[in-house]
Parts: sequence; C-alpha cells; structure tokens
Amino acid sequence: MALTESDTILKNLHAKSSLKPHEIIEAKSQLKKLAPETVDLSQNKVLKQAKKARKPKVGDDILVISYGQRGTLVNQLKDGRWEAQVGLIKMTLEETEFNLLKAEKEQPKRKQVNVVKRTTTSGPRARLDLRGKRYEEAMQELDTFIDQALLNNMAQVDIIHGIGTGVIREGVTKYLRRNKHVKSFGYAPQNAGGSGATIVVFK
Repeated sequence: MALTESDTILKNLHAKSSLKPHEIIEAKSQLKKLAPETVDLSQNKVLKQAKKARKPKVGDDILVISYGQRGTLVNQLKDGRWEAQVGLIKMTLEETEFNLLKAEKEQPKRKQVNVVKRTTTSGPRARLDLRGKRYEEAMQELDTFIDQALLNNMAQVDIIHGIGTGVIREGVTKYLRRNKHVKSFGYAPQNAGGSGATIVVFK
C-alpha cells in the first residue's frame, strides 16, 4: 500500500511543470513516511528536476563554471544563449555553462583572484564593445579589458570597434602589436562583424 501511494506522489510530481519549495518538502516528507527503505531521495531524478525548475532571468547572479567567476545575466539572445557581465568583460554563454546563485543580501565585496586553467577557444567568449567611445576612453577600456582577460586566463577575446573613421580601429591595432601577451589578431569573419571587429588570441 505504501509503495502504491509513493508511486502516486511521484506521478503528481511528473504532472507538474514547476513546484513550489513547500510542495517539494511536503512530497519528501510523505515519501519518507511511506517507504523510507525503498525510496532514495538523494537519487530521485524527479525531485532533482523540480529543484532546477527555476529558469534564468535578466539580473540573476551566476557563476561561470569554466572560469570560476561570478557575473550577472544582462540579456537573453534569440538563439537561447545569454549575455553575462563578468567584471568589465561581457560573455556569451549557454545555459549549461553557468550556475544560478542564490540571491544574497548586499554585502561589501572582497577582491578575489581565482586561478583557473586556460580553456580552449570553443568555451565562453568575452568581448569589448568600443563603438561610440572617445579615443582616449576606448584605449583605457581596452587596456583594462585585456588585463582582465589575461587575469582570467582567457584564450581568445573579441573587440568590437566598428568601422567609422577608423581611428579607434587603428588604435586597437597599434595596442595589440605592442602587447607581448598577444599571439595573433585579425578581423572577424564577415558574418561576425568583418573589419568592424578584431579577434585576439593570447599566447
């Protein structure tokens, strides 16, 4: 009889697309009473899926898995991927590449440096958009951006400078030529910005 009621509870969980926290707790409690020796709650896939039912939304705090860095979701793209702001770096991420963090009370932030292994260029990509910036402002942001990318052991980044008069584009080129950490750089493919964007690969 206990197992039959347990099956009924699990079917009810399947039938719901999302569960409230108190419903999950109540279901767990019932299952423990009905079949404590036959139901392994820690391995129950239905309950695990219920915990993960919350969908990401703009403004959520996240942890980028491959870099171990915290960030914030700022926009969802049409293809389902997310744009996230991680420090001064903006990344494009799949939902499988980050974990949602629980909301925390505002606390003074401590500076933290995480040592992580360099990933391949197929991982999350960081980019800096300099369009509409003044030359001096753009060069300062570029310098800070490259420093943070190196600190985070990124293998590749994108710099969007647009075409315009070509002043900022030329400034970016000169900066990258002088930077000893840059392995190579070149304009993006036509379908990814062409001469309005530069792809940088680090050593």
